[in-house]
Amino acid sequence: MKKIILLLLFTTTYTYSQNRYTTVSTSSFTPLSYEELSYVPNQKRNLYNQNQDYLYSLKDWIRKLSSQTTIESCRELLQIVYSDLVKIENKDLSRYSTYLKQVEDAVKKVIDFCNTDALLSSAIEKSNKGNLQGVIDDYDKIIELNLIPYEELVDVYIYKADCLIKLERYNEALTVVEKALQLDKTNMSILNRRGEIYIYLGRYHETIQDMTKAILIDDNYISRMYRGVAYSKLGQEVNANADFKKAEQLKK
Repeated sequence: MKKIILLLLFTTTYTYSQNRYTTVSTSSFTPLSYEELSYVPNQKRNLYNQNQDYLYSLKDWIRKLSSQTTIESCRELLQIVYSDLVKIENKDLSRYSTYLKQVEDAVKKVIDFCNTDALLSSAIEKSNKGNLQGVIDDYDKIIELNLIPYEELVDVYIYKADCLIKLERYNEALTVVEKALQLDKTNMSILNRRGEIYIYLGRYHETIQDMTKAILIDDNYISRMYRGVAYSKLGQEVNANADFKKAEQLKK
């Protein structure tokens, strides 16, 4: 312990003696200015003010959207987001920059969700009026938004294919149905649609393959009828009649 104390004293003495006999200062200290000392708290205050304005603008935006939408589920989602903003309103907003951006992104997703619901309603209305191209356009927008569960997305593909079939745009319908099959390879309804399209395209062997798969999933009237038609087109009347007979039984 004594050795350590002596070493410290020696170091201090040496430094002092050096300072006595030199004109060069070993260190210099310049006090920070008031502006420099105030920089960090000022930055924090500015960030707080910016985020406060951001929060108020988000609240105004959400209130406006809520008043405009007629979809109850959308209003409920917007109210949840609004409530989250209210909870942080009196906190240190300088720390909530990332959170506020996430809230903005959440609102945008709600808007897309609302747009999807609106497009579905629009498609139904256009379908009732016989506006098949309008229905197709609405379904394309829904597919582009990609916000609904894949089971519902499969239905959208099927409905779009139905419209294309009615418009006799069979190759386009085939492309749509095959996209649906990528989502669900064992969906009987999709297989039935593709089998129907193959008939219109004269690809009867492929109709038989698809209808056989569909029948294995669930023996149904439509699959039997399409396969019967395909057999008949190929001149296989025995097989065709067997399918037609079975289809009538299933229909009853």
